[in-house]
Amino acid sequence: MTDDLLNLPQDNYLENLVGEGKKFKTAEELAKGKYISDNYILTLESQMDQLRGDYLKLHEEQVAKAGLQELIDKMNTQKPVTVDNKPIVPETKSPIDPKQIEDLIDSRMSQREQAKREADNVQFVKTKLEATLGKEYHDQLQSRMAEVDLSADQFNLMARNNPKALTRLLDLDPQMTPSRDPFAPPRSQVRTDQFKPKTEVRDWAWYQDLKVKEPKKYYSRETNVQMHKDALALGAAFETGDFNRFDKDFRINY
Repeated sequence: MTDDLLNLPQDNYLENLVGEGKKFKTAEELAKGKYISDNYILTLESQMDQLRGDYLKLHEEQVAKAGLQELIDKMNTQKPVTVDNKPIVPETKSPIDPKQIEDLIDSRMSQREQAKREADNVQFVKTKLEATLGKEYHDQLQSRMAEVDLSADQFNLMARNNPKALTRLLDLDPQMTPSRDPFAPPRSQVRTDQFKPKTEVRDWAWYQDLKVKEPKKYYSRETNVQMHKDALALGAAFETGDFNRFDKDFRINY
């Protein structure tokens, strides 16, 4: 990303990057980010040098095999040598397809980009943990993970691939106002007349209707946690519709 995309004044980088509500809360965090970035650039340069070496090696092999193919073609124009009246057919190999080189480069680049994204996501989660729970956040983190039934493997997977969803799930954004109930209607749909709207009950039948209308939302982690909470809050009243056709109790975590 270039400085132009950041749209920052040329003479005031520190003020625009460090402070409350900025990307870095302190100059120490900014320096830490710069240190990590510099080390990543050194690693990337080393990997690019290796990639160039691989490319040159493949290129040299292709040139050598092309020369070998030319020699084989000349030999094929000569009278075949026979053993026991059987022709000897020289074994030939096809030259390297240039697309193989392109695929190799694309694969290496994709792996590096994915590793960079995952490293940035993990750092984002760690920053949120330290800002919310303090430097010694491990015990509190374990407690919050237990509350939402989140295993260590699931935590690490979400930290690498979906850090914002993870911080919302673990309530790591205390500076923000509490998030609105994801199942509440938009404000534009809330009635403001003298008639009191009917209270919505999120029971089993309600969730099955959501499954039909919005399957992506139904299968999300957020909905799973909310449905579990509603089942505990409603008790037997939650068991509506075709709930009893299942042999297991939905309120138990499996």
